[in-house]
Amino acid sequence: MKKKIALLTILLMLGGTSLFAGGIDFQVGAGYNGYFISSSDSDFNGYPLGFTLYGGAGFKILPMLSIGAEYEFGKSWDTSDFISGQTLTITEHLPKAYIKLNALNILTVSALAGVDIWQQKVDGNKADNDTAFTAGLRVSALFAYAQYMMVFNDGRTDSRLIIGAVFSK
Repeated sequence: MKKKIALLTILLMLGGTSLFAGGIDFQVGAGYNGYFISSSDSDFNGYPLGFTLYGGAGFKILPMLSIGAEYEFGKSWDTSDFISGQTLTITEHLPKAYIKLNALNILTVSALAGVDIWQQKVDGNKADNDTAFTAGLRVSALFAYAQYMMVFNDGRTDSRLIIGAVFSK
């Protein structure tokens, strides 16, 4: 259901773009994804090895300012348990809204906010889905980007660090 809502939001943004906007804004990217847990209650630090893919569309409200919606998929693994044979993974779905400042198509800065819908697996056994509010910042220069997201879980704030390649217009 949540995936359908995210897809419908993107389609509505694309449809509205042709009627109301001064141009289409879109972006796609892929890269390294690390999910780090801030809990001091355990030795488990998170999932430092992973990948992410994202795509989004919106409209330009000013020549250098755009708003839109995007969807991001991420998957990360915990490497500390590879020796013991136990596999810990986290799969994330992140529908988000963005406001993007585009300076001469060379440098962009995007403020992001949305929902992190994630599911942990231990040795292939799925846990229930969990959701949390997420907010962050993405900076891109030419075809490279870095993104930092805060995930506001119950009682703690986790971090997502992403570095990758992007195509944005």
